[in-house]
Amino acid sequence: MATDTKLGIRVTVDCTVSKNGAALLPIKRLLKMLPLLKDASITLENSKTGIVLYSDSKRVELESGDPNKFQDVVEFSETVSCMMPVGILQYAIRCTTFAVDPNHGQIPIGVCFESDGTSIEVVATDGCRLAWQRVKTKTRRFKPSIILLATISISECVLKDTSAQSDDQVKMAFKDDSVVIQCGHIMLRSQLFVSKNNSSFPHWQSVISDERNISQGIVQYGELLRAVHRAMIMTCKDNPVRLEVDNERLVVVGQCPEAGAVEITVPIDFTGQATFHMLPIQMIDFLSSFDKTMEFSLYLSTEEKKPAMLCIQDGYTYIMSPSKVVEMEQPDADTGAEIVGESQTKEEPMKKPVEKSSDSDSNREMETKLLSLMSENDQLQAKVEHYKALLERSMRGIEKIKRDQRCIA
Repeated sequence: MATDTKLGIRVTVDCTVSKNGAALLPIKRLLKMLPLLKDASITLENSKTGIVLYSDSKRVELESGDPNKFQDVVEFSETVSCMMPVGILQYAIRCTTFAVDPNHGQIPIGVCFESDGTSIEVVATDGCRLAWQRVKTKTRRFKPSIILLATISISECVLKDTSAQSDDQVKMAFKDDSVVIQCGHIMLRSQLFVSKNNSSFPHWQSVISDERNISQGIVQYGELLRAVHRAMIMTCKDNPVRLEVDNERLVVVGQCPEAGAVEITVPIDFTGQATFHMLPIQMIDFLSSFDKTMEFSLYLSTEEKKPAMLCIQDGYTYIMSPSKVVEMEQPDADTGAEIVGESQTKEEPMKKPVEKSSDSDSNREMETKLLSLMSENDQLQAKVEHYKALLERSMRGIEKIKRDQRCIA
């Protein structure tokens, strides 16, 4: 067991017990010493000064505190609020938590779980974007409960590191001020978010409105992700990229006065015309959470101040508020410089700037470098995906070896 008084974890392991007892060990020293004990089995014994850990080749002694002063992490005894497969909970966590902003002072730093008795709603927001996942599962009705982001992060790590299969069940119990999560031999017990400065979770039901009669289209994740990455290279800090949709064309535009502009066209089955400004990272966070071969529905309004809605058929919705366009600084009048695309004064209509041959050569050189960078970026992404696949394959092999060893033991 381990706890920081707000979050506690209890792990049950198979072992041979010759005498019951308890010990309170310093976690940092214990983690440093355990790698020294490389044998398959470790023996723990009480001594007059502390706890002795030894294997066939090593012996380590640690000071022990008073276990009576430890805040116990009690076993799971509450009425189960809901149950769902490990894979479903992992998916719900992965595709919502990226929308939480730890630096936002007004929005609770956590993920909201709510149930109407037939399904669970998992919602995360930072005030500028909102991710919502509906999970159809066996559940009781319970009120909105905000699980702290730290608890969510540890839960995600636990679900990945356990030997549980994706269809094994996770039990969750919600009380007035705490939540208990159990998967196999591991249990987490954590406090829920409690407001201290009148901050509350937004009324998200009103945000996810039924405005799906606006223009919509089908887009593939991988193509849009590459386009946004490329546009971000040419975008100034804190300035959004622009989405322009016209029937079967989605154009992602990135612009910076020092480097120029880039336009990437993505095929889309869209009805209507619309324009939307967004911060690149908001779209990249969303797209990076899913398989690049998947498709999603994009809903845009003809009004630029309306949010964009991205939906998947399995009950997932992601909403982004439009970002404010940062005005680019105008050059000094006596320099004679112009920025292509900047509006002119009313008295003098916009004229197409005359480019000198040197400027044209410079622009072509910059464009060549940009295309080279984009190509290198695509190659690096392909390598990353390849190494991720190799790592996952290796981890599955290691887990299989561990399970076989446990079966033999």
